[in-house]
Amino acid sequence: MKKPKKEKKDSKVELPLWPLSVFLAKEDVSETSLLDPNKDLEKLEISLSGKKLGTFYYLKSTDKKPNWLKFFEDKIDPEKMPIFNAHSSAVFLVPVKKRLFALTFGHGRSLLQPLYYETRFGLKVALNCIDPKEIRSIDRQVFEGLPRHVREQGSQKSEITDFGLNVERDLLRAVDGIPKDSSLGTKLAGIDALFSNVRIDLKGVPNLLQMYLEKSEETTYKKDFPWVDNITEERDKAKIVDLQKILVEEIKGKNFDKKWLAPPEIIDWKDFGGFRYGKDTRRDLLAELDFESYADYLVDLDDLTVEKLKHASVSLISGSSDVELVKWSLFKCIYAEIEDNGATYILNNGSWYKIDNDFVSEVDSIVQKIPSSSCLKIDCEKNWVEKDYNKHLAKHISGAFVMDRKNIQFGGGNSKIEFCDVFTPQNHLIHVKPYSGSSTLSHLFSQGAVSGELFIRDSKFRKQVRNKLSPILRSKIPEIKPQGSKYEVAFFIIQKKSKSLSLPFFSKVTLKNVKERLEAFDYKVTLTKVDRKTN
Repeated sequence: MKKPKKEKKDSKVELPLWPLSVFLAKEDVSETSLLDPNKDLEKLEISLSGKKLGTFYYLKSTDKKPNWLKFFEDKIDPEKMPIFNAHSSAVFLVPVKKRLFALTFGHGRSLLQPLYYETRFGLKVALNCIDPKEIRSIDRQVFEGLPRHVREQGSQKSEITDFGLNVERDLLRAVDGIPKDSSLGTKLAGIDALFSNVRIDLKGVPNLLQMYLEKSEETTYKKDFPWVDNITEERDKAKIVDLQKILVEEIKGKNFDKKWLAPPEIIDWKDFGGFRYGKDTRRDLLAELDFESYADYLVDLDDLTVEKLKHASVSLISGSSDVELVKWSLFKCIYAEIEDNGATYILNNGSWYKIDNDFVSEVDSIVQKIPSSSCLKIDCEKNWVEKDYNKHLAKHISGAFVMDRKNIQFGGGNSKIEFCDVFTPQNHLIHVKPYSGSSTLSHLFSQGAVSGELFIRDSKFRKQVRNKLSPILRSKIPEIKPQGSKYEVAFFIIQKKSKSLSLPFFSKVTLKNVKERLEAFDYKVTLTKVDRKTN
């Protein structure tokens, strides 16, 4: 039997691979402030070579029978089943370079107070460390149309552009990839916390955390990801409280500039009867939501609070049956843009976002240059809904045809596309919407882009458009590829006569992108405000 080979004295033993979850406390935050005071924690000091390394806090736990065993009623005796829930929570607090780190284990994150740790620490470290060509997955929030969270995972390591991220429309929330320096980990992912797979032992923790701290303070990520700070979600609770105070005080003072009320989701205008605040059925239904009508409904704004805004309700009433179709918190219907200490903050669908000032200026400068349409427009009567306006507009434009709700089934499945709302002999593709929130207006602009692109690119789409048009206008839709320069995509926004057209920022971002897409096909793009009469 051969004797085992003796390990060379200078051979290096590979350290085990550990998954770590790392949080960074805000500056000057103490251990007692960072930890949840409502948790009864035990603590143990961890030392190496007689020197304190950090403090280990843990929550005492006991094995419990899972509740789902009750599903089997008397068929199973839970006491005889060797099945238990495992619920462990621990956090290791380590001071490094006058900063405090928290390494969480199990459900240890629940032991920390979110107010006291840095937001986007993990994302910044990951972006500064990950090879831009070695990304595995991203989490993004999309603001075009309905705000939604999307997670995309590649089948292989990819560049971030391979994930379909729109850098002007989407908020990058998390990224997962391979770091360029393997000493930082075999894999890194980050949002607030940094999640790393790293070969390490206790002795190496301080040095590793110091490297993470240095990486979090770098701005090298802006070289490969210069757009990442365009939109950032504000999750600092103290800052949110300040912003909400500003919002309430400005509403109480009837400063409604850059503040709108609008449904927080896309609604079905075909069965639109109107909006109602609370349960007050004595008042007429509203064709639009705005702060002026809400102030009139409340009568006295002096005792308004954020809590009251959150508990107040707005209802959408059916036009055909007069029943309540959907109800929202009034707070989720608020879209507001707040300036504070030189920074721009946006409240959208109940969440706050910080917008880079240079990005705001860039978007505004482009949108402000979009001209109004030369096409004839008419005012909108007080109680007209969208279909009424389209019908009357077409009557006032000789030869115009209403395409509203004449959907074209295209692309297989149930995909339906509206060519436009009104098509004119002068080749105006008019898209009409009553003024609403960011989601609805973004949807309108995106619909115009999809329709415009298909019209140029696809002969089958053009054939279906011709079949739905009046005979006199069919010659305006050629069989061969049309010249975009001969057509105008016109967006008409219906809003109260007393107001000037001021779009929510995320709608302006969508419109900017749509304008660039359509102009690539040589379309003229216009934006026009239609006055809604108040009497």
